[in-house]
Amino acid sequence: MIHDLAITNGLAILENGGKHIDIAVDNGVITQLGRQFNARKVIDATGLIVSPGMVDAHVHLTGIGGGLRDNFEGYQTGTSAGAKGGVTTLIEMPMNQLPATINGRTLLQKYNAGQNNLKVDVASLGGIVPGNLNGEIQEMNCQGVCGYFIATCGHRCMKADFTNSDDHTLLEAMKQVKKTGKVLTIHAENEAITQMLAERSEASGQLSMADFVASRPVFAEVEEIRRVLSMAKETGCRISITHVSSIEGVDEITKAKADGIDVTCEVCVHYLYFSKEEADRIGPLLKCAPPIREKRQQTGLWQRLRDGKIDYVASDHSTCPPRLKAVKNVFQAWGALPDSKITLISCLMRPFRNGK
Repeated sequence: MIHDLAITNGLAILENGGKHIDIAVDNGVITQLGRQFNARKVIDATGLIVSPGMVDAHVHLTGIGGGLRDNFEGYQTGTSAGAKGGVTTLIEMPMNQLPATINGRTLLQKYNAGQNNLKVDVASLGGIVPGNLNGEIQEMNCQGVCGYFIATCGHRCMKADFTNSDDHTLLEAMKQVKKTGKVLTIHAENEAITQMLAERSEASGQLSMADFVASRPVFAEVEEIRRVLSMAKETGCRISITHVSSIEGVDEITKAKADGIDVTCEVCVHYLYFSKEEADRIGPLLKCAPPIREKRQQTGLWQRLRDGKIDYVASDHSTCPPRLKAVKNVFQAWGALPDSKITLISCLMRPFRNGK
């Protein structure tokens, strides 16, 4: 048999470890593993690692600027960065682009913006905000969203963007999303606590990265995770808690799984690689929400990842023009990191770097 493609002499990452083996591909699908395939095209991967493409389940690509963010990263650059880092499928969040993706009309705008501009596969989450519980969830379901996203807390610097939801909106959204059979992804931090602490910090002139981290304490994340989990238990909605930054948060989700709640836990690569102890040295470039935590949190997250308590690692990739990070008041800085390109290689290399 003559195959379409053979990838030869590479170290292939298989289920049980790495193995030097050749790979045959037909019609874009791996069809056989072995040696010395006949193929129309041959790629010699000597000295290279051949890995499955990664799914990055949390990215912000800003394909539509809405007049305010037209100079942000678009689809071509963002998807090219993912491909460069071994990411072949991206799941795009409904915010950062303007307008936010919260109904059928804005979803079609996003689809049109991505036409002929994607270097990898891209799926979209539909956004849920107060006021779009009157058929918008069903509308986006019919138009092909892979799931939904809702935020209980966000960034104060991101004006004219996605609106955070109150408890009633969250509960009603869960009831409606359950009927679609899809997953509701949730940013879980207590808005009232983080808002109050941030305002108090700014008013007293405490504007450093360490001050920002202090304004979003672990208990604000854990308290909201518990609230979200109780609603998921009540409604039976499938949920995913996104960018969990603390071991306490992971442990709450682990307990909920044991209690029969259909929930998954996402941790982002920056929580695995940076710590609060280096936050002030790096500055606003490291700003994200929830924030980077202490070194003991980083160590604990790696342990829980090894233990299988964290379901997947994503990037929360989001870029901005440099001027939005180059500010003295960290509370006014853009709150996200451009991680998608490095997510796969980071997760592969950390165990080797530690001799494991």
